Amino acid sequence: MKILYIAYENVFSTGILQAQVITQFEFINRKYNVSYDLISTLKVEESKDPLYIKNRNETFDRVGAFVNIHEFSKTVSKTQSVISFIIDSFKILRSSLYLAKEVDIIHARSYGGGMLAYVLSSILRKPFIFDMRGILPEETVQVGKIKNGSFKYKLLKFCERLLINKASSVFTVSNNFSSYLLSNFSIEKNKIFNISNPTVYDNSVSLNKRTDIVNFLYSGSCQEWHCPKETLLLFNQLRKKYRDKVFLRICSADDEKFIKLADEVGLPKDSFSISRVPFIEMKDVYKEAHIGFCFRRKGLTSLVSCPVKFAEYISSGIYVVSNKGVSDFDVLYRDNPGVGLIYDELSDNMDTRDLELYVDKILSGGVDFKALHIPEFDWDYMSEQVYKQYKKILGADL
Repeated sequence: MKILYIAYENVFSTGILQAQVITQFEFINRKYNVSYDLISTLKVEESKDPLYIKNRNETFDRVGAFVNIHEFSKTVSKTQSVISFIIDSFKILRSSLYLAKEVDIIHARSYGGGMLAYVLSSILRKPFIFDMRGILPEETVQVGKIKNGSFKYKLLKFCERLLINKASSVFTVSNNFSSYLLSNFSIEKNKIFNISNPTVYDNSVSLNKRTDIVNFLYSGSCQEWHCPKETLLLFNQLRKKYRDKVFLRICSADDEKFIKLADEVGLPKDSFSISRVPFIEMKDVYKEAHIGFCFRRKGLTSLVSCPVKFAEYISSGIYVVSNKGVSDFDVLYRDNPGVGLIYDELSDNMDTRDLELYVDKILSGGVDFKALHIPEFDWDYMSEQVYKQYKKILGADL
């Protein structure tokens, strides 16, 4: 079996795409000998980024035997130019036609990849998967790139409905996301598949962590909806009590924004660090972390989401601090008491008593750090489910 995987974004610049695209390829190829053609896009400024170069070289070494990588230039600006997208898409389509002829299924990540897959599917009569990842129209409004009800918003909603209707299968990342589709679109339940956002469970990795200091972790951008201010304020409350017994590591490309925010909330410079970490090195960061922050601003985009870091945290013995109204967390925290601490609401002055109890337990040596195994967050299990979806689309025996 051969898959054409289309990502209208740079697969090699962020850990999220490395974890959710490349790792998926590795598991499915190892188990079922599936090969891939991967389409990835690249902005000019990204091509000189040392992190991109390191990730790309490392990825090629790992998967080059069964993944053919095809990169195309991308000129879409911060204003989300429709004309730029059309020009870029035409260049990609022209080359992708030859690739798509030789594959069994087109697997498209998000909306840009979805539109390319739809055109290729219409021309070549190949089945395609719309792997949504999120609800792009609402997300684009949330970050201020377009306005609700604008022409671009309505165009995105039109494309969204078209792709959902025409795809052979629609992938979501949470049960809440699947429910949203069933409530708002004319789609059958058996056409929806929740891929979650799995990770690799490595039983060979020791989870022996230090008990003389508690390392907190924030991994992600400084976007307002990630709640970075609430995170730093909460950590600062703990720092005032525990002093040098707690430390916050921030893994992000938004170093200047975090430095400014830390100054605003009065967080001492020696109580945290900020760095960009290549995907392959994140496992070393997780080994050292005890508690990970995973806050999200409440709203529809958070409710249907599934933060990639969640699976990576629980598989590394990290206690996850989050809030209700995010993904399926209300149910996950209820059914898996060892996950961590979930707040009902976020504020600038949150109650730290329950969190302090866990910090005290770590410092007293009373925590047995273990990976919390939830099958739908394990690539070993979920790769089998993805392959079943491929077989189902092709009408083959499972």
